[in-house]
Amino acid sequence: MENVEDLRHIGCHEGIGINKVQCGDMNRAQLLFDTSTKKTLPMYGAMMKGYIKNNLPKKVIDLFNEIKDPDRVIIILLFNACAQLGTTEELNLIKRILSNIPESLFLEPTLSSPLIHVFMKCGDVTSAKSLFDRSTKKTISMYGAMMKGFIINNSSKQAIDLFNEIKDPNEIIITLFFNACAQLGTEKELLL
Repeated sequence: MENVEDLRHIGCHEGIGINKVQCGDMNRAQLLFDTSTKKTLPMYGAMMKGYIKNNLPKKVIDLFNEIKDPDRVIIILLFNACAQLGTTEELNLIKRILSNIPESLFLEPTLSSPLIHVFMKCGDVTSAKSLFDRSTKKTISMYGAMMKGFIINNSSKQAIDLFNEIKDPNEIIITLFFNACAQLGTEKELLL
């Protein structure tokens, strides 16, 4: 095993760290990251992705708090980590961050889909629905995030209603539709 001093002399410090994360070697990736004197957004992103993959969302939030000027990728990774936790604390964190981002940015589909997902996972159906309704460019992934969120929050009827608005559903949307129908069927059976 290389020692820390050997790793510092490698010209592709960033690439090696990202490679270690991709290979699942989080201990070595952490060592490289911690000893790096100049941390870049791709390095933060790689570490955050590795933590998400290894179900360590709190570490993602800790890393996010170190970043002065996060880009979209970093923000999306934060949303994914907060969705893994799904608590009120993370919901409040997301809302604080959103207060510093122009609304036009988080209404873009690349940010709105993961944002809808985190709202739903944290149980804030109202904010998710509000964001979805305000969006002018609804994508299939946004519909999927809404449907999955409705199912998670035991609102299968709303998921089915949303399915009926989609012109060309893909396999994921159709699967979510069947999940909503199954949940609705189970609820009806329980009421009998």
